[in-house]
Amino acid sequence: MGHNSILVAGDLISDVYVDGPIDVANEGGGPRLNAHGKRLPEVRRGGVGFVRDALASFAPDFDIHSDCSSKSTITRYRNEKKETIFTLDRFQHEIDFRMHLHRGYAHDCLVVWDDNRVSDGYDWSWIWEGVKPDALVVVDSENIEKWDLPAVDYIKLTGPSWDGTWPKNGARLIATGADNVLVDKDLYRVNKIDNPVDTVGAGDVFTAVFVTMLLEGATESEATKEAIRYSRESVNHHGCVIPNRE
Repeated sequence: MGHNSILVAGDLISDVYVDGPIDVANEGGGPRLNAHGKRLPEVRRGGVGFVRDALASFAPDFDIHSDCSSKSTITRYRNEKKETIFTLDRFQHEIDFRMHLHRGYAHDCLVVWDDNRVSDGYDWSWIWEGVKPDALVVVDSENIEKWDLPAVDYIKLTGPSWDGTWPKNGARLIATGADNVLVDKDLYRVNKIDNPVDTVGAGDVFTAVFVTMLLEGATESEATKEAIRYSRESVNHHGCVIPNRE
């Protein structure tokens, strides 16, 4: 394995977990956090921050750099069983990339985590300045049309959001679901977990493992199977959890 440099770019999210107890409010019958039982919130990195952490865990010998396009806070209110009862998603602001920090690099891999929080006019062109012409480029986004570019190798999205249209400019589609994963035209069955604890972060774990395996020389099939295995493990835990590689 050669010494690789990875750039991770996209939406930075703070995942805030506030634990109950939860009861039902009189007004409208909606869930309500009991203030008397309120505990200190737990804050974790989400979005591009979690993907970067996952890559750092699975690929500790790689140089990993990151930058963000926007900042948001997602507050998840959980009951005493750690089940998320309701979620508050607050977009804060777009962030200009620090282009000067990346122009001097020739990254071997680019991972873009785009949750479509930035405006349609946001300038992403800078990211191509810091990667090699033959860099592995994987984009995690629901917007195929936006990222269907000749330089992109894979576009990953959740299966239910795919309308059946294949990328037209060379990118290979990864559509993940609870029962199977589609990579281009190859379908991989997933041994479904009947009662997952929490599916938050499973797709990010998939991306991190998939990228790491490809950079380490695995075939697309091998990388997909390992990514499925680790993402399945992640749903056995609360919140965004990176399974131990060993």
